[in-house]
Amino acid sequence: MSTRGAAGIPEPSAEESASRDTVRSQQELIAEYDSELPSRRLPRGLDEVVTAYCFAVSVFVLWQVFFPLRQGNQYSLILFLGATLPLAFLTYRARSRREGVEGKDAPGWADWTAAAVAALVCFYPVLPAAIG
Repeated sequence: MSTRGAAGIPEPSAEESASRDTVRSQQELIAEYDSELPSRRLPRGLDEVVTAYCFAVSVFVLWQVFFPLRQGNQYSLILFLGATLPLAFLTYRARSRREGVEGKDAPGWADWTAAAVAALVCFYPVLPAAIG
């Protein structure tokens, strides 16, 4: 049972207060030790594009399980790597943000360049044209 404070607002009991502190401390621990700490909060439009892209890659992988490509398993693994590796550069920061720094968290030009280079390097073995 809670008591009324000076403004007539019920004050939380000691158990409610301790419970709230426990939840807050759990969330602080998760934030401190989360293995995906350098992940970004993508802008809404880019986040929706990445989500749709990941769904398409998932459908491709499931398709490969039931209807493999004639070129073989290695070929589909190269396609999967080429499709997913660039996402690492777009969805994760190179280093974690400093404490208390707010602001834009969208991938910069270096992230987009690294993603493009990763895609080119991964797809190079399966290009239809002979280079070199």
